Amino acid sequence: MSSFASKPIEEVIAANPKLFFQLYWLGSRDAIAARVERARAAGAVGLIGTTDWSFSHGRDWGSPKIPEQMDLKTVLAMMPEALTRPRWLMRWAKTMRPPNLQVPNQAVHGEASPPFFQAYGAWMGTPPRVPPRCRTRSS
Repeated sequence: MSSFASKPIEEVIAANPKLFFQLYWLGSRDAIAARVERARAAGAVGLIGTTDWSFSHGRDWGSPKIPEQMDLKTVLAMMPEALTRPRWLMRWAKTMRPPNLQVPNQAVHGEASPPFFQAYGAWMGTPPRVPPRCRTRSS
C-alpha cells in the first residue's frame, strides 16, 4: 500500500493484515519516522522505501487526470469518463459524494489529511539526504 493511497493504512490493514507499506522519501526525518511508526503500529508486515519517484497525471494507460479538487465544474467535466466506468459510477451514486482527494497516510494518525497535490509538492521539495558517514570530503 502506497503512503499516497486514498485510504488510511489502519482501514486497509483491517481488511488485509498481510500488508506491506510503501514509504516515500517525503518531509523531515521526524515526519518520515512518524509514518514508519504509524505503519508499524497499524500492523504492516513489511516496509518498502521509495527514494525515487516520477509522476504523471495519466498514471498508467487510460487513467484520467487527477483533479486538484472535486467541485461541480470538475464533476461535469469528468462525467463522460465516469460513464465509461459503470461500477465506479454506481459506487459514487450510492454515496453521492465525489472521491476524496486526500492522502491520509501522509498525516499523523488522527490529524487532517493533506490534499494530494500539497503532499506531492512537499515530496518534490524534499531534498535527498545523505547520511553523514556516506558523504565524501573534498580535497
